[in-house]
Amino acid sequence: MVKRNRIATMSRIFAIVAVVVILGAALGAGTALAAKGGVKGKPGGNGGNGGNGETYATLTVSPNPAPAWTWFQAEGCGYVTGKVVNILVKSGATAFFGVGVDANGCISFMHSTGAPGTYTVEAHQNLKGKKQTLMASITFAVQ
Repeated sequence: MVKRNRIATMSRIFAIVAVVVILGAALGAGTALAAKGGVKGKPGGNGGNGGNGETYATLTVSPNPAPAWTWFQAEGCGYVTGKVVNILVKSGATAFFGVGVDANGCISFMHSTGAPGTYTVEAHQNLKGKKQTLMASITFAVQ
């Protein structure tokens, strides 16, 4: 019976921690969304405002600065549709993953923060052959 109670207690603790993390991220995002701005990157090639028929990819992060040990939301537009955007999140370690581009050339994803420090998020796309092109990047503080 002691073992069952321990398992039930661990499940409750995990659920409480998950709720606190989600609520903290949601509450922190409200004020940061009001202050977010685009970061100009490389031409995305979707046509439009780049002066030469190209758009420029953007990448924003909220909340900015982000609390340690929570989640941040990243989003941007100006990416080539039909091609995956490869994301690098650099802090002390580097995370790498791909995200899809919607029909409007936009991306959106969430990622966790760890210890406080300076984080850099880079968005790369394969535009020509096998070469990855840095489309946009942003550096932000995690406190």
